Amino acid sequence: MDITSVPLQLSCDIACCRLSAAAPKGVRYVGYGGYDKNAHVYAFGDPSRRCLLGGHSTAVTSLAFANDLTRAVGGS
Repeated sequence: MDITSVPLQLSCDIACCRLSAAAPKGVRYVGYGGYDKNAHVYAFGDPSRRCLLGGHSTAVTSLAFANDLTRAVGGS
């Protein structure tokens, strides 16, 4: 896959990012912690956001995925 052909315009400045382990079908997720106090989760190579984790009181500076990829958590 040529990732340069998949533009991704985020709505905020990035404080951190994390790439998940590969799922059984080869899907990987990338999460971005933002200065907008949210964590944004995308399937790697797909510009459509899969999940938005909000409610943080400051910038999201850490992010983790569960080993089975069913959960993600962001911290500030």
